[in-house]
Amino acid sequence: MPFQADDTVATFSVLNPITGEYITYDLVEELATNENTLQQDMEQQAAKYAQWSSYLVVAERAVRAAKDNLDVVLAQSENSIRAQYNSTGVKATASQITANVNVDPTVVEAKNKLTEMLGYESALKYILKALDHRKDMLVNLSAQRRKAMELTGVPQRG
Repeated sequence: MPFQADDTVATFSVLNPITGEYITYDLVEELATNENTLQQDMEQQAAKYAQWSSYLVVAERAVRAAKDNLDVVLAQSENSIRAQYNSTGVKATASQITANVNVDPTVVEAKNKLTEMLGYESALKYILKALDHRKDMLVNLSAQRRKAMELTGVPQRG
């Protein structure tokens, strides 16, 4: 599993492919801005965005793989079920085959995997949206600081 998230998405973990261990991010901390570290936050924004965008690319690839796997599992299950009916001489209806396919444990597992990957993809999209909001806040804070300096002539901290 390339990702892990808690139910609130307050933490998000990414599998390090080199070490095989998860790197866990506290998203409140990751997305925070601080007036005292404004310059540093601004300097790191593009790198953070690129990092999280690359995680989204991995998640999108995992979703595509899970969809492809589900298609294969569905086809295999349907073929197997049709063969079982044919071997007994029973003519199965389309709804009987569909019902049997839907309860096939391999199909259920593949659907659950796809749902999980879609959840990670969705979480990463929201993280990137939050990073966009963070960028806007950084721009506004920087503009406020500049304006204050123009008005007072006193450099602002950070």
